[in-house]
Amino acid sequence: MTSEKINLIGIPIGKLNTRKLPTVKEVLSLFFYYHTVLCLKINESARKTALMVRECWEKQQISTTGFQNTVNKILGTYKKWQLLQCNRKRTKSQAQNKKEMMFEEKLRKLFNIAGKTGLKRLNGEKIQISGYEMSENPQEFPDNNTLQQISEEHGEMMELDKEQFKLSARELNGLRQICIFIVSIYIKAWFTSPSSAPNNDLNLMQQLILYRKINSSVSQGAIKKMEKHLWYLSDKLAVMSLFDDSVPINVKKKND
Repeated sequence: MTSEKINLIGIPIGKLNTRKLPTVKEVLSLFFYYHTVLCLKINESARKTALMVRECWEKQQISTTGFQNTVNKILGTYKKWQLLQCNRKRTKSQAQNKKEMMFEEKLRKLFNIAGKTGLKRLNGEKIQISGYEMSENPQEFPDNNTLQQISEEHGEMMELDKEQFKLSARELNGLRQICIFIVSIYIKAWFTSPSSAPNNDLNLMQQLILYRKINSSVSQGAIKKMEKHLWYLSDKLAVMSLFDDSVPINVKKKND
């Protein structure tokens, strides 16, 4: 079957240049080669495309997210392309034109499947990202897209990850209770400076006891854990509280 031009994508390509990391457009172009030229099913096309995309990243020795994440990201991008095709034959509205422009801008970006530390380079190595050299202190991605692109791409992957998990009502409630506990009780103690630890840990224990009224099981579990972390509280280390501004002066004098 001969290759036909795909709207917004162009002529499908049969392979990627493994000496550089591919853009979103290149990945979709390869996907359409498998799907429209070789007539493979959508999921199979996405999996074959993912294998070649990951090969590009592996050759650059950059750690990536899992294989299924790559497949899901390809499918997610394809679905976004599909949505734009719904109104293609109609008279384009201003909103439709704007959506297509935004999608075309996305097509020029790096198809990012890097893991958390994937873009950290060691020993002064150089890699190529979409034809651009990037040293161990990268200044830019294509189109001057730096941390924002990484944030957007990881956000999309996290959204795809969420859709893979089918949680029961009990599991959802458990996650909700953990979030409530962290926001209402734990986060303040976690971000407190060491000098405030003794006083804050005492207050935290008091809050954990009071938290029984909200969730008894969470309260008991947290108290048991907290008890194991109070080993540092001793007569010698109690002097740390003297540097804590939240402890009243009269209390500090009593300690003296």
